[in-house]
Amino acid sequence: MAYSHTIMYLHLVKNGVYINQIFSNDGFADSSTKTVNLELQANDEVWIRNGGGQDSQLHIGDYNCFSGMLVRES
Repeated sequence: MAYSHTIMYLHLVKNGVYINQIFSNDGFADSSTKTVNLELQANDEVWIRNGGGQDSQLHIGDYNCFSGMLVRES
């Protein structure tokens, strides 16, 4: 997730509102995962933003993944 020997916080955001965070510590090739269930309405937006940290930079390429799926349509 983050480059080695850095600390990173990633924020999960829904419609501009902070929902939760993912933390990566100071390890070599550290990784982190989180599962969150959100109730969404049509046109809602969900994204990940850099929440800061020491020299916080994401690996590029196939090292990071963010996905979502429809569990049930109301």
